[in-house]
Amino acid sequence: GGATLFRSYCASCHGRDGKGGGPVADSMRMRPSDLTGLKQRAGGVFPAARLNRMLGGDEALPAHGSKRMPVWGPGLGPERAKALIEHLESMQK
Repeated sequence: GGATLFRSYCASCHGRDGKGGGPVADSMRMRPSDLTGLKQRAGGVFPAARLNRMLGGDEALPAHGSKRMPVWGPGLGPERAKALIEHLESMQK
């Protein structure tokens, strides 16, 4: 499910709690963002469509690598991306 995907693909940078303090965070040039504040930073509306574009490689996010080689590999696929997005939504403050 989404929680397992989060632990596999996101937690090393963003932390198991999603707040940006994963085990490799200190070695990165850019501090990983607090994923629990996505909704708050988007004016109170969870940005599911934008996350879907990012996870699908349609919208670049420099810290995650290029569209051709994102940090999570060749792509999550629509079903896994949906599960991860639902998990991220459940983590919001």
